[in-house]
Amino acid sequence: MNSQFAAQLERIVGAGGVAYNEPMARHTTFKIGGAADYFVEPRCLSDIQQLVRLCAEQAVELRVLGQGSNVLVADEGVRGVVMHLGSQYAHFETCKELSAVAPTSTDETAGHAPCSNVSTLAAETVHANDSTYASEHAPEAESTDIPVSESAAVIAAHAPCSNDSAAVSTPADAPASTAADASAPCAQHCNSSDAVLIKAQAGVKNSQLARFACDCGLTGFEFASGIPGVVGGSALMNAGAYGSEYSQVVHSLVCVTPDGNLCTISGADAQWGYRRSRMHDQHLIISDVVFRFLPGNKAEIQARMDDLAQRRKSKQPLNMPSAGSTFKRPEGYFAGKLIQDAHLQGERVGGAEVSRKHAGFIVNAGGATARDVYQLIAHVQERVFETAGVHLEPEVRMWGFQH
Repeated sequence: MNSQFAAQLERIVGAGGVAYNEPMARHTTFKIGGAADYFVEPRCLSDIQQLVRLCAEQAVELRVLGQGSNVLVADEGVRGVVMHLGSQYAHFETCKELSAVAPTSTDETAGHAPCSNVSTLAAETVHANDSTYASEHAPEAESTDIPVSESAAVIAAHAPCSNDSAAVSTPADAPASTAADASAPCAQHCNSSDAVLIKAQAGVKNSQLARFACDCGLTGFEFASGIPGVVGGSALMNAGAYGSEYSQVVHSLVCVTPDGNLCTISGADAQWGYRRSRMHDQHLIISDVVFRFLPGNKAEIQARMDDLAQRRKSKQPLNMPSAGSTFKRPEGYFAGKLIQDAHLQGERVGGAEVSRKHAGFIVNAGGATARDVYQLIAHVQERVFETAGVHLEPEVRMWGFQH
């Protein structure tokens, strides 16, 4: 460990915000992975910018982790910094659509250069209570098709770290107000035909936001209610399920560039593709996502979420650690069907197994190593190419492997 670099990290996020040689198995849905040299948890946007700049100046590799889905960390771990955008960076608020004005950051307005074609935003917070939507309201589930990463609007300016209590969500284990109390301010602004914006920091879970939108009677995000992961990573990879995807509900994004400056990107200018986006291609870190939802029938929204949850439960191995869908969908095919046709269900390498319930999932059947999963992925790719002539591209990101 470089003590001078460690001291610089602690000056940015505080001593309690840095862990050393942190086992990544604690932070991934695969429950697999060696240690990260430095595991840091920024408290605010300024922290993120400073961390990006420090790592760039010191030529230290920086990786961003959300909920830990869709990522496989090597048994040897990863060198450099893993920046975790989780519950400490998970504030969200509803906003009423108004006239267009540019979003700003009190952390560093001078470094905030809007990208081209960005929709600009005004600042008027309508509602800002997300502690109600902590994990107890949002059981995690997998999607069959996931990546583990907004007309005029309102967006609240980021508060500097020194005054950040209002900009960071209440921890999941903190006492929560009732759902009725939390959604009441929202309801008075949602009972109209106008679109409503919700601004969410990158660490907000999809399940939390879907629950909140439902309680507010807002439709459009039902598809994401079971996608494991946070909104930052999901937007980065244009996550989707059941015929819908992020590109359909994102109004705009606030991003940190590789040099630590800020830019805003409109949803229309995000260059969405299948499991990719402009933000992904340009190596931007998404700090905030502004979603655009429409008022709907709360009972119908809940029924849709319940139906999707039941479909996931009946078809997917939700009781076993995995990263979700292992492979991207090849054009004209379904990865799971190709794997099933190659008679690979139940195939194992060590503790890694092609799920017997859904062939599109590789699961940790007990004691799997990252090498087990890596080798099984390669084996599946080889067999499917032999039988169908189709190359399967992993959707799971590989960290720390020497290719």
